Amino acid sequence: MDLKKCYLLEDLFPKSFADYEERSYGMLFYNITNKDSYDSNHAVIFRDKINNLSETLNDIISFYHERGINPTIYQSTQDSGYFGEIKEELCKAGFDSWLEEQRFMVLKEENTIVPNEKLVVKKTEKWDDSLVQIFLEAEEPWEIEVVKRALCNQNTVLWVVYLEEKPIGFLYCLMDGDICRGNYVLVSKQHRNVGAGRTLTYHYVRWCKENGIRIVFHWPDGEHPEKIYYDAGFRYVETVHAGRASYRNNEKLHNILKNKKVIFFDVGYTLDYPASGDWMFTKKFYEVLGDKLNGIDSDTVSKARDYALTYLENNHLVNGIEEEYKQFHRFYSDIVKYLGIEISSEDIDAIAKDRATNMNNYVVYEDALCVVKALSQTHKLGIISDTWPSIDNQLKAIGVYDYFSTFTYSCDLGVFKPNEIMYLDALQKCGCKPEETVFIDDSVRNLEGAETLGITPILIAANSVADVETKYYKIHSLSELLQ
Repeated sequence: MDLKKCYLLEDLFPKSFADYEERSYGMLFYNITNKDSYDSNHAVIFRDKINNLSETLNDIISFYHERGINPTIYQSTQDSGYFGEIKEELCKAGFDSWLEEQRFMVLKEENTIVPNEKLVVKKTEKWDDSLVQIFLEAEEPWEIEVVKRALCNQNTVLWVVYLEEKPIGFLYCLMDGDICRGNYVLVSKQHRNVGAGRTLTYHYVRWCKENGIRIVFHWPDGEHPEKIYYDAGFRYVETVHAGRASYRNNEKLHNILKNKKVIFFDVGYTLDYPASGDWMFTKKFYEVLGDKLNGIDSDTVSKARDYALTYLENNHLVNGIEEEYKQFHRFYSDIVKYLGIEISSEDIDAIAKDRATNMNNYVVYEDALCVVKALSQTHKLGIISDTWPSIDNQLKAIGVYDYFSTFTYSCDLGVFKPNEIMYLDALQKCGCKPEETVFIDDSVRNLEGAETLGITPILIAANSVADVETKYYKIHSLSELLQ
């Protein structure tokens, strides 16, 4: 079945109850008197109509901020999975985004629902204030104005169910020619065990059939409503991965930073990331070993890494790049030995020297330089990093070194985060109290160590592995620090 017209109605149904402005890339729905309603306040964007995504997102942010509304974006239903493809761009613009599965059902079979005969259902064309109690008892007061305004549209049809003359629920739909979208079913919490939803659906489906509606569709929000629609004759036809994006309200972050004097940064997956995708297995490592790694399973390679890391972790007081090179020579020698790979000492030497001296192994996040530069005007900045002596060259190579005042490196202290020696060293160098500082890191474990001493933690999840549930304030890009 071709659902294109259904999907277009799905995208544009808020036109029946919200104000809106059209853009070349989509539609901006809004209602400044009902800001709590997501259906009334969101942008819909169409993939094939976007020429410049960054400009589109900035326009949406400006539009809603001018009206005191937090920006929310829906992808067009026709662009299933699109927000998964642009998740990084959305994140950089300040949006949290996710995909929701929507199981579309279309009316195809006979209606087998047996309605509750004690309930009375009436088709209603005008708003009645007695309906307010349904919304209040269902704890969804923001929907009152949505339904009120929808009833001003001649294409809206509303059914109300009554128990002993008291309204206890409603169902309304939106018509577009011979297509009908089931908009919403709401039953007061006190009456959700009397079959009100099933009875409403029975009368709604019967009306659609009596009026020759060609296509009637829903996407049920859960197993229970899906069972009701199934009994009414709806059948599953397609799953759409609907994209949603909500702009992060950074007032809390602003409050965190405004009274701080110092911001400490981790380096890896905070300011930069490895060009090869791995801090230890560089491009040179893969270039030299090449086919020799074929046939070795990933678990074995991981065990080899852990085996070789033991030496580095137990001998981490490192003085200078020459010592760093020697340590990595031992590290890579231990790996190939563990894996049983034949490789010359010269090849190991080349891999180790590359790891210690090739700054092309690191890629700076595109917003890092501008953020660090801006924050250095308002705060003292420091580094707290588990690293090796080549770190200074790394920071210079990515262009941020000159904006930092203090540097705490694990290789100078012989310990790693979250050892308190790391944080105490940083505090001593900056000359501030812990409560006057913030630490940004991609590891919850490292943040816990900082928090123990009174430093305010912020988790950065620029790397998807770090994007975990946490009690700490979380950002996805450094640019959020300036928003």
